[in-house]
Amino acid sequence: MLEDSSMTNSGKKLTGSRPLAGREERLRGVFYRLHEAAEAMWASELYAPCMVAAAALMLFTGSQLQGCLLLGFFFSFMMVFCSDVLSLFLPFLLFCLLSTHFYQDYGDLLAQWPMFVTAAVAAGLHVFLYPVQRRSGELTKPLLAVSAAVLLGGLGSISAREYLAPVSLYYVLGLGPGMLAAYWLIRAQLGRRRSYNVLSRFLSTLYYAGIFTGFLVLEVYLTRMATFLRTFSVPYFSYRNFCATMLLMALPAACLPADGGRVRWGGLAFLYGSLLFTGSRSGLVFGTVLLGLCFAFLYRKHPERRKRYRLAALCIGVPAAALLAAAVPVLFASRMEDGALISAQDSRVTFFLQAMRDFLSSPVFGKGLGYMGNSAIFIGVSGSIVWYHNLFAQILGSLGLVGAAAYGWLYFSRVRLLWTRRGGEVPIAALSALGMLLVSMTNPGEFCPLPNEFIMVTLFAIVESLPQKPVRAH
Repeated sequence: MLEDSSMTNSGKKLTGSRPLAGREERLRGVFYRLHEAAEAMWASELYAPCMVAAAALMLFTGSQLQGCLLLGFFFSFMMVFCSDVLSLFLPFLLFCLLSTHFYQDYGDLLAQWPMFVTAAVAAGLHVFLYPVQRRSGELTKPLLAVSAAVLLGGLGSISAREYLAPVSLYYVLGLGPGMLAAYWLIRAQLGRRRSYNVLSRFLSTLYYAGIFTGFLVLEVYLTRMATFLRTFSVPYFSYRNFCATMLLMALPAACLPADGGRVRWGGLAFLYGSLLFTGSRSGLVFGTVLLGLCFAFLYRKHPERRKRYRLAALCIGVPAAALLAAAVPVLFASRMEDGALISAQDSRVTFFLQAMRDFLSSPVFGKGLGYMGNSAIFIGVSGSIVWYHNLFAQILGSLGLVGAAAYGWLYFSRVRLLWTRRGGEVPIAALSALGMLLVSMTNPGEFCPLPNEFIMVTLFAIVESLPQKPVRAH
């Protein structure tokens, strides 16, 4: 039986100390039970399918705001009670995808500020409850260089008002110090022992996020079916390029073997079909290239199935390619300009030339990410900077030679990582990274901090944590 009081060394009576200790024990017991439940959920094979199913239910019932709230608070729950930070990626990606419903106006979502406060508090608790030691790796110095280049971008050219604008600071701090901090956080967390293949699990997360992205595209057509059936031309929706970006990253992840080593052919077809129906010209061109590379990877990986693959290519692939060639002019009729997918007057072409002019006028530090001098050419949705719509143009025009050197170092280091860790699932990771690189040739891509560049930083941090491939003796 617990005593109601105790005595200090000075003889003073402390009332209620044992009941307080009892309450602490009960709270600790509740925490450990919730911790075990969170860990069991993350360990379950049903974790990803159930999360996608729940998010899809919210999507197709028009409950996007409620779905975002549910995902936000589940994210906070897992942040506090699950020690594995990788469990947070799927709810985070599903939240980003479901919030595209608010793409034109985030007012309703931002009004739910308690959710964001809860997530911030949960992040602090996670660091306190599951401390780790900071780890540096091969990408530390390149990311430091990129951080410095982004912070210095526009030095001597951009006005203080443009540089300090909230949108500009989000991109500058997000792509610079933010990504460096994210890399250190992920590398530190990867020091924990796990009973599963980390890279495979992360790529599987990208795959399930891609499946939900396909549901987003499907929902657009379900709500606009009558309009689509009149012309069979893809309808416009503001977040199609974001969907195309996610699908291009997820497409190679369908090459991961399912149960029994089976290839996810249905998933591969669904992701590619979703890419086409986004109406994104980048998705059409780069998705077809990436699909071909996925087929080449599977053909090389499974020599015992090559005869079957050749027969399938002849009986299914050739008719499918012919059907695609006939369908694209109809499906993309609303995207055509003078019978072509892109014209010389397209803003992407105009912006590329403008980037070169901006680079020549400010060759060392560029014009800066927040520079608004090109807003007359094209300006995107609310909350975005004025993009050059090409990765290399963005680096040169916004960050100059300093940015080119920093990003050149980063990409060289990433390629070296993929080569020195080749084997296993690394080729699939390389194809996912290639998907992001390809879409960055025509869209913001890697210059979006969340979730695009965060995904890439995490992917390469995981690859970096893998053992190097042994060098063959000559």
